[in-house]
Amino acid sequence: MFIPQGWRLDLVGIDPSQHWGVMAGLARRADANPEWESIWVYDHFHTTPVATAEATHEAWTLMAAFAGVTGRVRLGQMCTCMSYRNPAYLAKVAATVDIVSEGRVEMGIGAGWYEQEWRAYGYGFPTAGERLARLREGVDIFVNARIDVYLFKLVPPAEAVAESLRRARIYQDAGASGIFVPAIVAPDDIRTVAAAVERPLNVLAWPGLPPAAELAKLGVKRLSAGSGIAKAVWGRTAALAKSFLQDGAYQALAEGAMDSATANGLYSK
Repeated sequence: MFIPQGWRLDLVGIDPSQHWGVMAGLARRADANPEWESIWVYDHFHTTPVATAEATHEAWTLMAAFAGVTGRVRLGQMCTCMSYRNPAYLAKVAATVDIVSEGRVEMGIGAGWYEQEWRAYGYGFPTAGERLARLREGVDIFVNARIDVYLFKLVPPAEAVAESLRRARIYQDAGASGIFVPAIVAPDDIRTVAAAVERPLNVLAWPGLPPAAELAKLGVKRLSAGSGIAKAVWGRTAALAKSFLQDGAYQALAEGAMDSATANGLYSK
């Protein structure tokens, strides 16, 4: 069943303050009737066949709302436009709604077609080929399963490798694309984990971690900076500010400084 959300002008004549009551009421009725297996909405922002000032309520917001007022029917969109949301953010939204609904989300996904709506929201309107390329890129998601055994010292050091591998196997069986073990630094531990996991191993830049060339020899496939670069910048900024404000020292401000043209150029790429 498609729940009226305004896209097909199916809420015209109903006061906007009553829209949710109408939609929620229909969702509850479908949920109570076993003949209905699922309820759906459209992922559109403006009405069809032409854009009007009438309301069209957003699909994923409705997904979350329906999850809260139903308990049986599955929840779907026909269909989510990949380019309307950052793919990683979209995955987070869908996963959260799936948790809230206890596993009832049906995720339709497409490249998008409604030109007026694209342009109205500032997305431009790329060619069909580019829209399909974005769709292809967006659905190819790399799930990097993070294991915090070392980071949070969850077990004694002698048990860290075994516990990390135990968790890695669970993630692998669940379909993870990669394994991320932040704060692992001992070469022997890294070598053991890399050899045992069946997915690419990702480690975090961390005090005591071997150089990148050695990590590659140990079997590491990906090195992440995490917040390290940002923290280094914050530390340097704080030291410079303190020296300037307390001592009036400014000579160090020019050391390694980037000129304005180069800095502005970073934002043009």
